[in-house]
Amino acid sequence: MSSSSSNHVTESRIHWGILVGAILVLVGIVGGVTWPLRSALHQQVLRREAAAMAAVVEVQQETGTQDFRELGVEPDFLDVFYALLESPRLEDVVAMQMFEPSGEITFAVPDSAFVETLPPAERRALAQAHYHPDSSSAGGMGWGQDAGIGPWLEVVVPITEGTSEDPAWVRYWLDGSHVATELAEIDQRLWQQAGISAMGGGLILVIGLGWAFSRLRRRSADLARANQELLLNSKTAAIGAISAHLMHGLNNPLAGLEGFISDESPENEGAAASGEAWAVAAETTRRVRRLVNEVMAVLQDEASGSDFVMDVQDVLDSAAEKARTNSAAQKIEVSVSSKNEGQQVSGRVASLAGLVINNLTDNAIAVMGEGGQLEFRAEKITAELVSILIIDTGPGLPEEVQAAAFAPITSRKPGGAGIGLALSGALAKHAGGELRIRNSDSRGTTFALEVPILPRVTTSS
Repeated sequence: MSSSSSNHVTESRIHWGILVGAILVLVGIVGGVTWPLRSALHQQVLRREAAAMAAVVEVQQETGTQDFRELGVEPDFLDVFYALLESPRLEDVVAMQMFEPSGEITFAVPDSAFVETLPPAERRALAQAHYHPDSSSAGGMGWGQDAGIGPWLEVVVPITEGTSEDPAWVRYWLDGSHVATELAEIDQRLWQQAGISAMGGGLILVIGLGWAFSRLRRRSADLARANQELLLNSKTAAIGAISAHLMHGLNNPLAGLEGFISDESPENEGAAASGEAWAVAAETTRRVRRLVNEVMAVLQDEASGSDFVMDVQDVLDSAAEKARTNSAAQKIEVSVSSKNEGQQVSGRVASLAGLVINNLTDNAIAVMGEGGQLEFRAEKITAELVSILIIDTGPGLPEEVQAAAFAPITSRKPGGAGIGLALSGALAKHAGGELRIRNSDSRGTTFALEVPILPRVTTSS
C-alpha cells in the first residue's frame, strides 16, 4: 500500500472514530437527561396514588368515627382502626395492615398479612407509595404468594386517633396493574422521545461532521497541492537561473553553427549542404536558436521589469505562424478560428503564454501524423479572463499523464524528462492563470490556457 493510501485509510479511521465517539456522547447525554426525568415522573405518579389513598383514609376515618363524636365520646385507637376496616372493601385493595405509633402491628386483613413491625423508613408524616413489579420485590408483604405474583402498589398512610399527637399507620396493598400500565406508557413515550432526539442529533452530527471533514479533506488536498507547487516552483526557480546561464552560453555557438550550415560561399562548395540530413540539421539548429532567443527574451523582460500590451489575437497569430513553420514537413493544417474582440494582455502574460502555447504545440506536432489539424481559439470567460484553446487531432494523452494533472512524471518519449507539462502548468500560474485539460481521447486533445486580460479602457468624448 502506498503512503498516500495509508494516510487516507488512517484519516478515514480517525474521522469514523470521532463520529462514533460523538454519537456515543450524544446518546449518553440523552440517556443521562431521560433517566432522571423518568424517575421524577414515576415518583409523581406514586405521590398522586398516595395522596388519593390518604384522602380515602381521611374520609373513611371521619365517617367511621362520626357516631362516637355525636354521642360526645372521643374515639380511641381501636375505634379508629375498626372504622378503617371498611377499606378492604375498596376496589383493588388486597390487604391492609395497621400499626401503632411505636410501629408494632395491631391488626391485619387477611390474618396472614401479619408482620412484626413497620420499618422506621416508612414512618413518615405524609402518605407514601411504593411500586413493586412482583412479589419478590415486596419483602414486607407478609402473606406469602397466596394473592398472586403482582404487580403491587404499597401505600402507607399516617393517621391520628383521638387526642394522640403521635400518628399511627395503616398500610394498604393494592393491585398495581393500572400503575404498571401508566408507568409503562410513560417509559414508552420517554424512550421514544429519547430515541428520536438521539437519531435527530446523530443525523445532525453526521451531516455537520461530514461537512466539516469534507472541508478539512479539501483543505488538506489544497495544502498538499500547494506544497507540491511550492516544491515545483523552488525547483523551477533553480532551473530558471541555470537555464538563463545555459541559454546565454548557447546563444553564440548556435549562431555560429547556423551560419556555418547555411554558408553557401565558394569555400563550402562541395559540402553536403544540399543533402536531406544537412537540411534537417539546419532546420533543427534554427528552431533551437529561435527557442533560445524566445526564452532569453522572456528572461530579460522578467529581469528588467519592463512591460507592454499585446492583443490576444496577435498571440494566437504568432503561435499559429510558428506552428506552420515547424509542421510544414508533416503538412499539418493550422488555423486560428477565434474572433478578435479586442482583448489585450500584458507583455509579461503574452510572453509566458507564448512559451506555454509553443510547448503544447510542439508536443501536438510530435504525436500527430501527416495531414493532422491544429487549431487555436480564444474564448472570453469573464470580464477578467480569456481562455486560449489549443486543439489537435492527435491520439490523446496517456491516462497517467491526465491523472498526474501537470505533476512531473516519467516520460515515454525518447529523451523526454517528463516535466514539460508540469513546467507549462507552472508557467501558466506565473502568468496569473491556469492550464487545464478540457478533454483528451483518441480523437484529439484540447488544452485550455486561462490568462488574465487587461480592463478595456473607455474614452469619453
